[in-house]
Amino acid sequence: MPYWQILLSGARASSVDAAHFCRLPILHIERTISGYYLRSPEFEALDKPEEVYALAEQRIAQINGIASILLPAFQPIELAPSVIRIFEDGKKKVWVFNREHERLPEFRLEPSTAAKSVSSALVEEWLATARNSGPLTDALRLFAMQRDEWAALYKILELARANLSPGIEERGWASGAELRRFTHTANSAEAIGDDARHSRGQFNSPSRAITLAEGVELVTRILRNWIEDAATATMKSSAP
Repeated sequence: MPYWQILLSGARASSVDAAHFCRLPILHIERTISGYYLRSPEFEALDKPEEVYALAEQRIAQINGIASILLPAFQPIELAPSVIRIFEDGKKKVWVFNREHERLPEFRLEPSTAAKSVSSALVEEWLATARNSGPLTDALRLFAMQRDEWAALYKILELARANLSPGIEERGWASGAELRRFTHTANSAEAIGDDARHSRGQFNSPSRAITLAEGVELVTRILRNWIEDAATATMKSSAP
Protein backbone atom coordinates (compact mmCIF):
# COMPACT_ATOMS: atom_id res chain seq x y z
CA MET A 1 0.00 0.00 0.00
CA PRO A 2 1.24 3.55 -0.69
CA TYR A 3 2.17 5.55 2.38
CA TRP A 4 3.34 8.99 3.50
CA GLN A 5 6.57 9.68 5.36
CA ILE A 6 8.44 12.79 6.47
CA LEU A 7 12.17 13.09 7.10
CA LEU A 8 13.22 14.46 10.48
CA SER A 9 15.52 17.45 10.33
CA GLY A 10 17.68 19.15 12.92
CA ALA A 11 17.17 16.24 15.27
CA ARG A 12 20.76 15.68 16.41
CA ALA A 13 21.01 12.73 18.78
CA SER A 14 17.42 13.33 19.89
CA SER A 15 16.10 11.64 16.77
CA VAL A 16 17.60 8.37 18.00
CA ASP A 17 16.01 8.75 21.43
CA ALA A 18 12.63 9.66 19.95
CA ALA A 19 12.77 6.69 17.58
CA HIS A 20 13.57 4.40 20.52
CA PHE A 21 10.35 5.09 22.43
CA CYS A 22 8.16 6.23 19.55
CA ARG A 23 7.44 2.82 18.04
CA LEU A 24 3.71 3.03 18.51
CA PRO A 25 0.65 1.96 16.54
CA ILE A 26 -0.53 5.56 16.30
CA LEU A 27 2.85 7.08 15.47
CA HIS A 28 6.33 5.81 14.84
CA ILE A 29 9.77 6.98 13.81
CA GLU A 30 11.83 4.55 11.80
CA ARG A 31 15.52 4.62 10.95
CA THR A 32 16.74 4.05 7.41
CA ILE A 33 20.13 4.47 5.80
CA SER A 34 19.14 8.01 4.78
CA GLY A 35 17.86 9.17 8.16
CA TYR A 36 14.84 9.05 10.45
CA TYR A 37 11.29 9.22 9.11
CA LEU A 38 7.98 9.96 10.77
CA ARG A 39 5.02 7.75 9.83
CA SER A 40 1.49 7.36 11.13
CA PRO A 41 -1.72 5.58 10.11
CA GLU A 42 -3.37 8.98 10.56
CA PHE A 43 -1.47 10.28 7.55
CA GLU A 44 -2.95 7.59 5.31
CA ALA A 45 -6.46 9.05 5.69
CA LEU A 46 -5.25 12.28 4.05
CA ASP A 47 -4.90 13.02 0.35
CA LYS A 48 -3.02 16.32 0.26
CA PRO A 49 0.65 16.63 1.29
CA GLU A 50 -0.12 19.98 2.93
CA GLU A 51 -2.61 18.27 5.22
CA VAL A 52 -0.10 15.52 6.04
CA TYR A 53 2.54 18.09 6.91
CA ALA A 54 0.17 20.13 9.09
CA LEU A 55 -0.85 17.04 11.07
CA ALA A 56 2.78 15.93 11.35
CA GLU A 57 3.69 19.32 12.84
CA GLN A 58 1.08 18.76 15.57
CA ARG A 59 2.40 15.29 16.33
CA ILE A 60 6.03 16.47 16.41
CA ALA A 61 5.03 19.22 18.84
CA GLN A 62 3.47 16.59 21.10
CA ILE A 63 6.48 14.27 20.85
CA ASN A 64 8.87 17.13 21.60
CA GLY A 65 6.91 18.26 24.62
CA ILE A 66 6.54 14.78 26.08
CA ALA A 67 10.19 13.92 25.48
CA SER A 68 11.30 17.23 27.01
CA ILE A 69 9.39 16.40 30.19
CA LEU A 70 10.82 12.89 30.39
CA LEU A 71 14.36 13.67 29.16
CA PRO A 72 15.76 17.00 30.44
CA ALA A 73 18.61 16.91 27.91
CA PHE A 74 16.28 16.37 24.94
CA GLN A 75 16.60 18.84 22.06
CA PRO A 76 13.49 19.31 19.89
CA ILE A 77 13.35 17.40 16.63
CA GLU A 78 11.99 19.05 13.52
CA LEU A 79 10.50 18.09 10.20
CA ALA A 80 12.39 18.48 6.95
CA PRO A 81 10.46 20.84 4.64
CA SER A 82 9.01 18.07 2.49
CA VAL A 83 6.52 15.22 2.35
CA ILE A 84 7.26 11.93 0.59
CA ARG A 85 4.75 9.52 -0.92
CA ILE A 86 6.03 5.96 -1.34
CA PHE A 87 4.14 3.89 -3.92
CA GLU A 88 3.70 0.14 -4.15
CA ASP A 89 6.35 -0.18 -6.87
CA GLY A 90 8.87 1.61 -4.66
CA LYS A 91 8.78 4.87 -6.58
CA LYS A 92 8.62 8.13 -4.65
CA LYS A 93 7.00 11.50 -5.12
CA VAL A 94 8.29 14.43 -3.07
CA TRP A 95 6.56 17.71 -2.28
CA VAL A 96 8.94 20.42 -1.01
CA PHE A 97 7.75 23.35 1.10
CA ASN A 98 9.39 26.69 1.70
CA ARG A 99 10.79 26.45 5.22
CA GLU A 100 13.73 28.29 6.76
CA HIS A 101 16.54 27.04 8.96
CA GLU A 102 16.61 23.44 7.79
CA ARG A 103 19.33 21.45 9.52
CA LEU A 104 20.43 17.94 8.72
CA PRO A 105 20.27 15.46 11.59
CA GLU A 106 23.43 14.12 13.14
CA PHE A 107 23.47 10.35 12.87
CA ARG A 108 23.77 8.13 15.93
CA LEU A 109 22.84 4.48 16.28
CA GLU A 110 22.19 3.95 19.98
CA PRO A 111 19.58 5.77 22.06
CA SER A 112 20.74 7.45 25.25
CA THR A 113 20.57 5.68 28.59
CA ALA A 114 17.81 8.07 29.67
CA ALA A 115 15.74 7.28 26.57
CA LYS A 116 16.11 3.54 27.17
CA SER A 117 14.49 4.01 30.57
CA VAL A 118 11.38 5.62 29.05
CA SER A 119 8.38 3.35 28.65
CA SER A 120 6.87 3.29 25.17
CA ALA A 121 3.52 2.57 26.80
CA LEU A 122 3.79 5.81 28.77
CA VAL A 123 4.66 7.80 25.64
CA GLU A 124 1.75 6.23 23.77
CA GLU A 125 -0.62 7.06 26.64
CA TRP A 126 0.54 10.68 26.78
CA LEU A 127 0.41 11.10 23.00
CA ALA A 128 -3.13 9.77 22.91
CA THR A 129 -4.04 12.26 25.63
CA ALA A 130 -2.42 15.22 23.86
CA ARG A 131 -4.12 14.34 20.57
CA ASN A 132 -7.45 15.18 22.18
CA SER A 133 -6.40 18.50 23.70
CA GLY A 134 -5.43 21.58 21.74
CA PRO A 135 -4.37 23.55 24.85
CA LEU A 136 -2.20 20.68 26.08
CA THR A 137 -0.59 20.36 22.65
CA ASP A 138 0.13 24.11 22.65
CA ALA A 139 1.69 23.84 26.09
CA LEU A 140 3.88 20.90 25.05
CA ARG A 141 5.02 22.73 21.91
CA LEU A 142 5.99 25.84 23.86
CA PHE A 143 7.79 23.79 26.50
CA ALA A 144 9.81 21.85 23.94
CA MET A 145 10.86 24.84 21.86
CA GLN A 146 11.14 27.68 24.40
CA ARG A 147 11.36 26.25 27.91
CA ASP A 148 14.35 28.47 28.68
CA GLU A 149 12.31 31.63 28.05
CA TRP A 150 10.25 33.35 30.74
CA ALA A 151 7.49 34.42 28.37
CA ALA A 152 6.91 30.87 27.13
CA LEU A 153 6.88 29.47 30.68
CA TYR A 154 4.31 32.11 31.63
CA LYS A 155 2.12 31.17 28.64
CA ILE A 156 2.22 27.50 29.66
CA LEU A 157 1.09 28.47 33.15
CA GLU A 158 -1.72 30.54 31.62
CA LEU A 159 -2.84 27.59 29.51
CA ALA A 160 -2.87 25.32 32.54
CA ARG A 161 -4.84 27.79 34.62
CA ALA A 162 -7.38 28.39 31.86
CA ASN A 163 -8.01 24.69 31.25
CA LEU A 164 -7.88 23.13 34.70
CA SER A 165 -10.77 22.99 37.12
CA PRO A 166 -10.12 22.62 40.01
CA GLY A 167 -6.99 24.72 39.68
CA ILE A 168 -3.29 24.12 40.22
CA GLU A 169 -3.29 25.06 43.90
CA GLU A 170 -6.40 23.01 44.64
CA ARG A 171 -4.79 19.98 43.02
CA GLY A 172 -1.65 20.40 45.16
CA TRP A 173 0.69 20.75 42.19
CA ALA A 174 2.13 24.07 43.39
CA SER A 175 1.52 26.42 46.28
CA GLY A 176 0.03 29.88 45.92
CA ALA A 177 3.32 31.36 47.13
CA GLU A 178 5.27 29.52 44.40
CA LEU A 179 2.89 30.72 41.70
CA ARG A 180 2.98 34.32 42.94
CA ARG A 181 6.78 34.35 43.05
CA PHE A 182 6.90 32.93 39.53
CA THR A 183 4.46 35.41 38.00
CA HIS A 184 5.96 38.37 39.88
CA THR A 185 9.47 37.44 38.75
CA ALA A 186 8.39 36.80 35.14
CA ASN A 187 6.69 40.21 34.98
CA SER A 188 9.50 42.24 36.57
CA ALA A 189 12.27 43.76 34.48
CA GLU A 190 13.87 44.80 37.76
CA ALA A 191 14.20 41.09 38.58
CA ILE A 192 15.18 39.51 35.24
CA GLY A 193 15.94 42.39 32.87
CA ASP A 194 14.88 42.31 29.22
CA ASP A 195 13.55 38.76 29.52
CA ALA A 196 10.64 40.05 31.61
CA ARG A 197 7.14 40.31 30.19
CA HIS A 198 6.93 44.02 31.06
CA SER A 199 9.24 47.01 30.90
CA ARG A 200 10.98 48.60 33.85
CA GLY A 201 8.82 50.50 36.27
CA GLN A 202 5.78 48.24 35.83
CA PHE A 203 6.55 45.58 38.45
CA ASN A 204 9.02 45.90 41.30
CA SER A 205 11.33 42.97 41.89
CA PRO A 206 9.83 40.45 44.33
CA SER A 207 11.49 40.13 47.72
CA ARG A 208 12.60 36.63 46.67
CA ALA A 209 12.81 36.37 42.90
CA ILE A 210 13.10 32.86 41.50
CA THR A 211 15.77 31.72 39.07
CA LEU A 212 15.03 30.54 35.54
CA ALA A 213 15.94 26.99 36.60
CA GLU A 214 13.37 27.19 39.40
CA GLY A 215 10.80 28.49 36.93
CA VAL A 216 11.49 25.62 34.55
CA GLU A 217 11.17 23.12 37.41
CA LEU A 218 7.84 24.61 38.48
CA VAL A 219 6.35 24.61 34.99
CA THR A 220 7.70 21.12 34.27
CA ARG A 221 6.00 19.85 37.43
CA ILE A 222 2.69 21.47 36.50
CA LEU A 223 2.83 20.28 32.89
CA ARG A 224 3.71 16.73 33.87
CA ASN A 225 0.89 16.60 36.40
CA TRP A 226 -1.49 18.05 33.83
CA ILE A 227 -0.82 15.39 31.21
CA GLU A 228 -0.72 12.57 33.81
CA ASP A 229 -4.04 13.71 35.26
CA ALA A 230 -5.60 14.07 31.80
CA ALA A 231 -4.37 10.59 30.84
CA THR A 232 -5.90 9.11 33.99
CA ALA A 233 -9.21 10.85 33.32
CA THR A 234 -9.21 9.57 29.74
CA MET A 235 -8.64 5.98 30.87
CA LYS A 236 -11.43 6.22 33.45
CA SER A 237 -13.89 7.62 30.92
CA SER A 238 -13.11 4.86 28.42
CA ALA A 239 -13.29 2.03 30.96
CA PRO A 240 -16.35 -0.26 30.62
